[in-house]
Amino acid sequence: MIVADYISFIGKNDEPLGHGKKVLDESIELLKEKVDITVAACGAYLQNQIESSIIVLRAIIPAFNNRKAAYRQYVQEMLNLIKIFKYSKRDCIWFTNVDWVLFAYLAIFNPDNTVFVTLYRDLGMDLKLSKSKLSKEKYKLFISGMKHVKTFVVTNPSLQISKKQINVPDYFCTDFYKPYQDMEKLPQIACVGIIRDSKDVKGLVDHFKHSRIHIIIAGEFVDYEIYEYVTNNASENITIVNKRLNENEYYELLGKSKYVIMPYKPEMCLDATSGILLETIFCKSIPIAPEILLKNNQINGISYKRLTDLPTEIGKYNELAETVKNTLERFNKALIQEKLIKAFELK
Repeated sequence: MIVADYISFIGKNDEPLGHGKKVLDESIELLKEKVDITVAACGAYLQNQIESSIIVLRAIIPAFNNRKAAYRQYVQEMLNLIKIFKYSKRDCIWFTNVDWVLFAYLAIFNPDNTVFVTLYRDLGMDLKLSKSKLSKEKYKLFISGMKHVKTFVVTNPSLQISKKQINVPDYFCTDFYKPYQDMEKLPQIACVGIIRDSKDVKGLVDHFKHSRIHIIIAGEFVDYEIYEYVTNNASENITIVNKRLNENEYYELLGKSKYVIMPYKPEMCLDATSGILLETIFCKSIPIAPEILLKNNQINGISYKRLTDLPTEIGKYNELAETVKNTLERFNKALIQEKLIKAFELK
């Protein structure tokens, strides 16, 4: 089987962006004892796969709000797909991170491979709602390409994409998280991960700048205008760290922060999952997130419909925290592994 991320987003320092690499790594971990795996991804994603067969793809810098860059991105994705399918002959391929380009390839070239696809959100609905001039054509290709997928691995437990789907979480929970679970939880709110337009960090700063709660916004700002706004408007209780946190810094901040906020804009939450949301409960911290995001992912937390509805006193959060309980049974590695092996018909 080939396990592939043909998108392979990287940032300024050639480091992986988003949760694509972690999903790729964990997908390999779930199946490597059952099947011979070849990994297809860019070099930055292959660092932990030294002992595996590999297909080195070209990395892609994501095109944020740049139409010309988006076209170049799609062309490179298509070239990556051509390389994967040329190598694969009739092997099974599991694509762990996808966009409409994969479905265009499947619709146009009709390959003989058995194809599995992971979906984090309703891609078809995204295309329907898109303002792109080519959205209708992309949607038609998506629908046509879906016919060539044997099984969809859908990570949002509330999302029904196809009759050919199984539902499993983005990540599984292991003892890796235990040191962070056991940390003393400080009365602060952390906002972590890549900072781009999908997160309303401007609204976050505006809402809490007159509060006494310690707010930490830590992550790589890929939009300078957002960074400029928050640095100019933040008050003393708000700490801003514009850098890509390393693994320990990231999990340590999750582990020691009693609260972790995900200030996603409403339109980004309709059918989405969130790796940060899962990692927050894996570290036994309390998520603060849009109501629909928590509901669709069947996770308990402090919910809101609008950022301005959130309290600005730490005591109120401590009261709300008393009612927040999450169990981690459905994130058990063995359970997820068994479900995948059955769906993929592996012996």
